[in-house]
Amino acid sequence: MRRAIAALCAGAVLIGGAATAAAHTTSTPTEVVFVDGAQTSGPDRLHVQGYLNTSSKCRANRRVKIFFIYSGSPEWTLVDEDTSSLNGNWSGSGPIKGNYSQKIRVTRRNVGPPGHKHICEPDTLIHPNA
Repeated sequence: MRRAIAALCAGAVLIGGAATAAAHTTSTPTEVVFVDGAQTSGPDRLHVQGYLNTSSKCRANRRVKIFFIYSGSPEWTLVDEDTSSLNGNWSGSGPIKGNYSQKIRVTRRNVGPPGHKHICEPDTLIHPNA
């Protein structure tokens, strides 16, 4: 009986230790890079583009949100969303009205298997009036 109880306790310790060792979180920084050379696409639209500077596992399928703020407006306006390519490239466009600035935000993403969080960190870049 003592051996059975000892075996059960040892098994519980091993299982608990294995679960602790298996579950971990790592994170990878991400930097949003704006590529100068924004182009107007029509008389009142601006096309912007860039890429994500991060590890290869964090480049693809990241949600990128593009905001503009216009002179006289108190808040940022979401004008476009994109999903980054395999190389981390993104692009989008929005209406231009007078003076404006752009904010590009990439969201956080977990690219790890279950129990192993591999977090691609979010980032925000504010690009001043073009």
